[in-house]
Amino acid sequence: MSLNLTLGTATVAANATYSSMIGILLSIATIIATVMLFRKAGKEGWEALIPFYNRYVEYKLFWTTKMFWVSFALHTFTILFLLTIFLIEIPVFIITAFLGFVGLIACFVLDIKKTQKMAHAFGRYGMFTVGLFFFTAIFKMIMAFSDDEYVGANL
Repeated sequence: MSLNLTLGTATVAANATYSSMIGILLSIATIIATVMLFRKAGKEGWEALIPFYNRYVEYKLFWTTKMFWVSFALHTFTILFLLTIFLIEIPVFIITAFLGFVGLIACFVLDIKKTQKMAHAFGRYGMFTVGLFFFTAIFKMIMAFSDDEYVGANL
């Protein structure tokens, strides 16, 4: 029994290690692709490396900075509503949970729209947007290393 437990633990540890390595590789691929996309759009590559600022630049390139602030506020308030669910009493819980759920849906829709704007800025349409949303690293790499040119924000 001890041997089975040890082998089971080793298998779990190995799977966790492989999952972590895949996650790290996908993160690195996404960063490289984002740097390349920023360069294609006429921005400096280092701007893709700075957290928060890189999202601001993405919104500037693909949509508007006003929508960045809307997205930022919406994400912040949604997180705050969802965190307060555990700290409040039952009657207020229902309202807070509802507002948090509505905020999550709004964030999801806003992120889909930003992804669509990003795809359009490089001349990609339709199902490419779906792929870009769900498989960001792969589809950003496709845009970064293809002959796609930055055509600008399509407001």
